[in-house]
Amino acid sequence: RCPMLVLSAEHDRMLPSSTVRLIAVKYAHVASYRELPRASHWMINEPGWEALAEECVDWVRQTTGRRRKPRG
Repeated sequence: RCPMLVLSAEHDRMLPSSTVRLIAVKYAHVASYRELPRASHWMINEPGWEALAEECVDWVRQTTGRRRKPRG
């Protein structure tokens, strides 16, 4: 089983959060769901994308049991 991080955006008009939540429910045995407030469809190109990327890296590390490397 492969873990999934299912992301939705509060203001996504192409793929509403209600639809994305159904995907997360379907794969609940392996999925983690996160809805991003104030984000739209192309969330990785919006202000604050760095925090989203950091959160994704944290999720991967937590899911795989790998620790975060110290910064510096």
